[in-house]
Amino acid sequence: MRAPVGNIVAVPDGEQFVRDVIAEVEQVTVASGHPMPRPEQDAMMVTLTAPGSGFTSSLYRDVTAGLPYEGEHILGAFVTTAVELRVDIPLTALALLQLRAHDHATV
Repeated sequence: MRAPVGNIVAVPDGEQFVRDVIAEVEQVTVASGHPMPRPEQDAMMVTLTAPGSGFTSSLYRDVTAGLPYEGEHILGAFVTTAVELRVDIPLTALALLQLRAHDHATV
């Protein structure tokens, strides 16, 4: 989303978007046989939906700073795994597409 957590959840449907992306991730972890334990799921949800939070990912910070980043290593591999497992993850795939378009524009 190219914004800190607090900015995302502050807009209409922002928190639901975060919850939907997390649900996609959880579907892939379950399908791969590595479900995330409930306490870790709960902690992740709190961190990623905290109003006013300035939290951002290192990938976001690298992209916005124009530094090399691990988009293909993280999102690309994750989307590939989801496809192999036949898990539909449209929001995560869209995030990867956005990064690839960004990369193409900066070449």
